[in-house]
Amino acid sequence: MKKIFLLIFVLLVVSDCATQRIYTTEDQSARIPTHEGTSHFFLYGIAQTREYSAEQICQDRTVLAVETQYSFVNGLLTVITYGLYYPISYTVYCGKKPKKEVTE
Repeated sequence: MKKIFLLIFVLLVVSDCATQRIYTTEDQSARIPTHEGTSHFFLYGIAQTREYSAEQICQDRTVLAVETQYSFVNGLLTVITYGLYYPISYTVYCGKKPKKEVTE
């Protein structure tokens, strides 16, 4: 019986991985991450400790893509803390050239 519960636990933890990529331009040439980090959530993702802005991270460059990832380690930490701590990793890809100024 213990083996069955262990197997179910492992399957739930392993199957809970996800990656989302959001491209903000058609230029998908960014392969090197500009900034990587972890967002710290609490209470099953309801409460966040700090908000991040991709525009602030890239400063005067164009934001090419944003990727969030819920990995095995993130899932394991969530399970160990019974959902009280819910980390999500993120990566921001910035362009090499400064943004073009819009003139009217």
